[in-house]
Amino acid sequence: MREKNAKTVSRRLQLLKTIEMAEQLRNEEAFYYPYQLDFRGRVYSVPSHLTPQGTDAAKGLLTFAEGKPLGTEDAVNWLAIHGANTWGNDKVPFGERRKWVEDNQHHILASAADPLGYPWWQDADSPWCFLAFCFEWAGYVAEGLDFVSHLPIAMDGTCNGLQIFSLMLRDEEGGRAVNVLPSDKPQDIYGIVAERTVGKLKAKLLTGGQVTAQKDGKLLYDEKIEAKKWLNLGVDRKATKRQVMVVPYGGTRQSCREYTEAYLRDRIAGGSKWDGSPFKSAMFASGLIWESIGEVVKAAPAAMRFLQGVASIIAGEGLPIIWTTPTDFPVRQAYRETKLNRVKTRIGDEVVKLSLAEDGPTLDARKQRTGISPNYVHSLDAAALQRTVCRASDQGIHSFAMIHDSYGTHAADTPALARTLREVFVDMFGGKNLLEVFLEEAKQLIQDEGKLEKLPDLPPLGSLDVNKVMEADFFFA
Repeated sequence: MREKNAKTVSRRLQLLKTIEMAEQLRNEEAFYYPYQLDFRGRVYSVPSHLTPQGTDAAKGLLTFAEGKPLGTEDAVNWLAIHGANTWGNDKVPFGERRKWVEDNQHHILASAADPLGYPWWQDADSPWCFLAFCFEWAGYVAEGLDFVSHLPIAMDGTCNGLQIFSLMLRDEEGGRAVNVLPSDKPQDIYGIVAERTVGKLKAKLLTGGQVTAQKDGKLLYDEKIEAKKWLNLGVDRKATKRQVMVVPYGGTRQSCREYTEAYLRDRIAGGSKWDGSPFKSAMFASGLIWESIGEVVKAAPAAMRFLQGVASIIAGEGLPIIWTTPTDFPVRQAYRETKLNRVKTRIGDEVVKLSLAEDGPTLDARKQRTGISPNYVHSLDAAALQRTVCRASDQGIHSFAMIHDSYGTHAADTPALARTLREVFVDMFGGKNLLEVFLEEAKQLIQDEGKLEKLPDLPPLGSLDVNKVMEADFFFA
């Protein structure tokens, strides 16, 4: 318990600061958020804690100052979908999400009427956002289509980094797994990887052997024993989610092992029984998870290798990497080598030793290589968001709650925003190959003809029809 409390100190402080800001602003008619762009063009709220990009509690406290009547059944559907999503029932078709809300309407209305006395809402995946939905749904039940809604309705991408790579490389198999293509029900790439991992675990029960360390030959683990332990624990989408999520952002075999171990330790801390070393168990399972990811996500690694290859050559020239996003935003990636300066000072009666990082004059070639894939993808999701906001604003939509790959507006405007964001992605990825544009800009930076010849070839394109995004209901949902 002591260890658990120590780990939650920062979260408790964050919640207290969020509540304090809410108390200060609660009587204001409206307040506005200034936003800033980082070097990739990603949009961030300048204030912290109580922001649309904050925690579940922060987002649950915020509503739009200007409300809009629901007006149509489409708006009601999106309100219901949002409610089901925040509960955690987001892996079923839209009709089933609406039905779930209607089937649980008595719980929803009771939660809205007496949140403290009727704590059912606390079981939601995002309890505070779900409680905010309960208040809105109660308003709709009481007033019908005339109800003036103030709640931001969120539409989230499915592992948006992989969506971007799938569109860019026309990867039909990868695109289907992340809902870029039309389907009758939402695809769950984390669940797909989990299912393949379970299949490999079952095979290890029959064919597994003993694995020893290369250096001294000591036994690391027995594959049959480890497979049985993992199958008894249960491997679901939660067991593979973080490993899959980081793939388009430069995820490695090592990071896969670290996230697998972190998941296992969380399960153990939550009461799951486990015999043996979590480190060795994660070493075994992460290999199967990584292999399963490779079977599902095929094109994205080729794009990442291409980006890293170009970055390595430019870094070898001692130059920063520069590219232009589809919004004409210039990105300049320049990670410099740092040195740590030790500072010894006194605070009260104690001597404290601090380390201060100082940028050096030369670029860090390793960081330039490892940083290019996540930064390039983030620059594209930022461009898509900015284009979507501008185009939606031209259509009369002026209230937004945006978090990189989560787009939110009024329920009444959600159908229009859903259509607009799909149009933006089609425009961005349906034209010239963006990796080709990146390569052309890279060539302008390199002066050495010999280095130009060493630039990697563009990864091949698949057969995915980018225009199909317009028919993909679960692309952002």
